[in-house]
Amino acid sequence: MTTAESRPSAILTVAAFLAVAGSFGVGLAISMHHEPPQEIVAEPVAAPLEDLMKVYYPFPEDIYITRPDQTMVIASVSFYLEGSPAALLHLQEVAKERQPELQAALLEAAQVQAEASADIPAYRADLPAALLARVNAMLGDEATPAPVKEVLLTKFMAR
Repeated sequence: MTTAESRPSAILTVAAFLAVAGSFGVGLAISMHHEPPQEIVAEPVAAPLEDLMKVYYPFPEDIYITRPDQTMVIASVSFYLEGSPAALLHLQEVAKERQPELQAALLEAAQVQAEASADIPAYRADLPAALLARVNAMLGDEATPAPVKEVLLTKFMAR
């Protein structure tokens, strides 16, 4: 082997070594000359007065409605409530005490909506809003005029 033939391989070896060692050296230099992290100042956050709970309260009785076209509808509903634990407990007690009145009011609202709706799909779409207005009118007070945020139909059968 002549020196002319060994020179290109020696140059490639040195170039490869310099590429590896150079990148290592640059990485080391960058990591050694970093700036210290800036101090993070946390802004004071106002503590919430009370934690809000979000629950669905299933109404224990089904609602039976006969539409003007003699279609029988059976619906089960759940009420979406949002409030402090104390407010929700108070609301639950009021709902239990007034359950017969609430049942009658929901039946009346459902029957009025059945007579106002053209067909079953329209009735199903409009029923939650009618029940929501009625239940909030009965259970709301000055502190929480609308304790129920949503009425969910958990069962809806038409025969």
